[in-house]
Amino acid sequence: MKTYDERMESVQKKLQRRRVQWTAIKATACLLCICLLVGVLLPHFRNSDVLEQYAQDPYYKVIAAINRDFQRKEDSWEYLHWEDLFWGDAFLEDESGSRFEEELVYAPGAVPDTDTSISGSANSSVEITDHQVAGVLEGDLIKRSETHIFYLNNTQLEIYEINGEDTKKINTVSVGTNWNSDSEMYLSADASRLTVIQSGYDAVFSETKKESYVQVISLDVSDPVNVTNVASFYLTGAKQTCRMVDDQLMLISRFCIQYEVDFDDPSTFLPQYGTPGNMQCIPADNIVIPDRLSDRYYTVVTLLDNNDLSLVDTGAFMSYSAELYVSKERIYATRSYSGEEKLDDNKTLTKAMTEVSCMDYDENGLTLAGSFSVEGTVKNQYSMDEHEGVFRIVTGTTQRKMINHETGYTSVQVEERNANLTCFEVGTWEQLAQAAKFAPEGETVESVRFDGDYAYVCTAVVVTLTDPVFFFDMTDLGNITVKDTGTIDGYSSSLIQLNDGFLLGIGFNDNWNMKVEVYTESADGVKPVCEYIYEGSFASEYKAYFIDRENNLFGIPVMDGYVLLQFDGYELREIAKADIGGSLNFVRGVVIDQYLYVCSPGAFDVVNLA
Repeated sequence: MKTYDERMESVQKKLQRRRVQWTAIKATACLLCICLLVGVLLPHFRNSDVLEQYAQDPYYKVIAAINRDFQRKEDSWEYLHWEDLFWGDAFLEDESGSRFEEELVYAPGAVPDTDTSISGSANSSVEITDHQVAGVLEGDLIKRSETHIFYLNNTQLEIYEINGEDTKKINTVSVGTNWNSDSEMYLSADASRLTVIQSGYDAVFSETKKESYVQVISLDVSDPVNVTNVASFYLTGAKQTCRMVDDQLMLISRFCIQYEVDFDDPSTFLPQYGTPGNMQCIPADNIVIPDRLSDRYYTVVTLLDNNDLSLVDTGAFMSYSAELYVSKERIYATRSYSGEEKLDDNKTLTKAMTEVSCMDYDENGLTLAGSFSVEGTVKNQYSMDEHEGVFRIVTGTTQRKMINHETGYTSVQVEERNANLTCFEVGTWEQLAQAAKFAPEGETVESVRFDGDYAYVCTAVVVTLTDPVFFFDMTDLGNITVKDTGTIDGYSSSLIQLNDGFLLGIGFNDNWNMKVEVYTESADGVKPVCEYIYEGSFASEYKAYFIDRENNLFGIPVMDGYVLLQFDGYELREIAKADIGGSLNFVRGVVIDQYLYVCSPGAFDVVNLA
């Protein structure tokens, strides 16, 4: 047995060891704190130096926003929120969203130094693309005149002289060097000028640096056998969509801020326009900056005079992208963000929200017209519409009740999905009416079409392949009436309004085969009239469908050909089938004088319908 002194000596040794251990722990903790402070504050001080360096730069506000929201992410985990991982870019903003405080002031741009004269022509164009808004023309891979068909096959413009079964290709013109699946074109009213819009990726602005770009090319096609290039215009970034109104080309593109930003090189963080060797940055006052950048993209709006591709006006939105709708007077851009409502000390309600920003446009340029928020997210351009001073929007809503645990862990308690139809007064942006949560709980918006005072919406739980189709009568906004089909098999990915109150839905049946179904409104709901089933895949691109409402003709590219259907008021009948080659979404068809003409990347076919 140890003596008292021996026991005390042993205790003292243990206490000494613990003192050494605690001293080491404290020193390590202090060192970690110092490292953490250096890791957090050093980037802050370095970023402050960056801001001071560019304090007099005209793009200072843009530099400050990028520096604030993106640069520190590369240096510290401080800005990595759970929303970044859980919600993606749809939930990165506070409930208020951003608001515009200043009216945009636009500066003139450079006119390409090119002879842009176009020779005259007695021919005229015939519009065959199914446009969402009357008078607002959308580009397509196919255009036609009274005498010729123009088809954009990747980087080759193919020209066919219309002559029934004797139709032949008379010219092939190279219009680009990069393979591109996102090209569109317009044919002028007199069929003398073809405007091609392409995206590409190459070293067009410098000899060593490859980057994304948009090229607009004006071609003289007054003599289809002798096509000449008369003007061009470039943007940095990628094409998103385009419209033509009264010979004014509206180009909407996306520009991504590079991850390795060099503020001494504007091309790494600012969209530019012009021609190679004469590129200019979007004017600083033209850039709208939200309170916080939720992604690295600009949405750039560029107005060009289609006669000579001279710049009319240009502007850009930072962190605006999602979906756009264009009426005859306004452009609506959308941005997704999250809204939070505190339910109690440890629970919050998180909602998917969309901010809509509106810009007026005319022959003089662009003017900011305000912004507003709506609950939910937008499926695509067809989910929005402007009619007689009212902006209507269908959104898919998502609400999540979140539990904030004491440990700092956050979990989802309840998730609810539904759909809203909301109406706003144009200009004041006050909410006028709403049909809230009109769908069965858990369903998402799959397709929408507006038709004057009416709207059609298909919602579905895609995995179960069942849906209802809804009919809305908005003649009286104080009393919106809603009818539906009830649950039916499959769902419609595209809706097409027809004459005489009929609606055509193109989508899937319960076996994932193509289903084309016709609906009509009845006294007690919406009822199916007839359907056509094709056992196989079909084109998902809406512009790949040929739509002739006057004759109830519908062309659809399918896996083994191009099917032409006709609705006689009672049933859908297959009246012709043509050969195709290549990707279904790039196939285009048109009916001219009892002949079906089908252009595709790998084949051209003509079918006599007589």
